[in-house]
Amino acid sequence: MDATLLETLLTKLELAHFEALQQRGDEWEPEVQAGRIPQLPATEAVLPKPLATAKLRSTSAPPYSISSAYDFWLGKRRRSYRRGPLLQHLWYEEPWKSICFEDPEEPGEQGDMPFCISETRNSTARAAGRHVSDQELWTAMAGVRAEMEALRTLADQVRKRERTKKQLLKAWREQFLPGNRRP
Repeated sequence: MDATLLETLLTKLELAHFEALQQRGDEWEPEVQAGRIPQLPATEAVLPKPLATAKLRSTSAPPYSISSAYDFWLGKRRRSYRRGPLLQHLWYEEPWKSICFEDPEEPGEQGDMPFCISETRNSTARAAGRHVSDQELWTAMAGVRAEMEALRTLADQVRKRERTKKQLLKAWREQFLPGNRRP
């Protein structure tokens, strides 16, 4: 089996697993809505091998390739330390988004979720009693300004290097290319 076929089969298996998990949303959605980390059923329970092979029969892959790809995919999901999908874009979908952003201070609870319009129940609780002093604010802004200065200096150095390279290339062309020689 070539790499392209394997990647295609793994992608289709991952999407089929996601679809099957969404159909079983009544098992994990209440936990997510309550601000807790959902306990998902095992991968084999969500997408058993017979169902997976039936979904992949529409591909041009031979049956033994589908079976091997399923076993490989299942092993890869079991070895995954993140307990989530193998496709990057699925991490932004529920329930994995909740699992990914578990609160380190309160295990089993959802933490702050970037790229979300709504905030979780726990995200505002920590910040409610926190007041930032003027000194802390000044220190943070001074750090940002120092980083911006370093970035500006770096950009100037890159600009100067590129200008020098352009001048060297022009001089080299004038010196060594036959069409550019002067008598």
